Amino acid sequence: MNPALGHIEFLSRSALRVAVLRSLLDQPHDRAELREETGASSSTLGRIIRDFIERDWIVRNGHAYEVTPMGDLVGREFTRLLDSMETVEHLHEAITWLPTEEMDLDLSGLQNASVIAATAGNPFLPVLAMAGRIGGADHVRMLASVVVPQTLAAIRDGVIEGSQSFEGVVTPSFLDALGTDTTLGGHSQEIFEADRAEIYRYEGEFPFNMAVLEDRVLIMVSDAEKMPRAMIETRNKEVLRWAESTYTSYRDQSAPLKPERPVK
Repeated sequence: MNPALGHIEFLSRSALRVAVLRSLLDQPHDRAELREETGASSSTLGRIIRDFIERDWIVRNGHAYEVTPMGDLVGREFTRLLDSMETVEHLHEAITWLPTEEMDLDLSGLQNASVIAATAGNPFLPVLAMAGRIGGADHVRMLASVVVPQTLAAIRDGVIEGSQSFEGVVTPSFLDALGTDTTLGGHSQEIFEADRAEIYRYEGEFPFNMAVLEDRVLIMVSDAEKMPRAMIETRNKEVLRWAESTYTSYRDQSAPLKPERPVK
């Protein structure tokens, strides 16, 4: 067996091994502290410690145990792998349609995200969830290539009837879709003409609709037919920085739509 796979198999066969190594990554611990943190029995902990010493992952320093450089590397890389697998499991309802190759995003940042997926009984659940979050926000920056009536209505109400400020980068296909619906076109024109709204046109397409609010990111994941399948919501700071950077990059490549130019 490949030695690397052997290390992975050795750790993955025991949650207590992982727990002990993770504890020691943070700082040295004595046996009593390790038992308290991991819940391992004295005999089990003794076997784990002996195995780790034999593998040159930890050493004893007085009454405490600490990781070696090899143990630190093994522990951190295994933890990274484990976090990635936990993220995939957590996002299983959205991962099928998530365009990861186009996102340039470390998915571990989505590990604690909320996922609201469409169901057979309520296929509009993610759409309604995004509209609700956007409607309650004070400031919204959005990338939109797919027209979602509920979201457009929430933005219109927030900007026209509330105090929301809005920036949106839209695509030609988004604008074309507005031109085929009088109600949607009317809502978009009201948003476009509002003092608190700025609209930009990007000559391309986005792989997903995304809204950046004051303290969170909303990502709408759609299938090949552009039907919304799930909304991912996260307050993770790294994801928020990624989203702000992504939005700014697209906006800087876009042209502002002039007030005299109808949004249709």
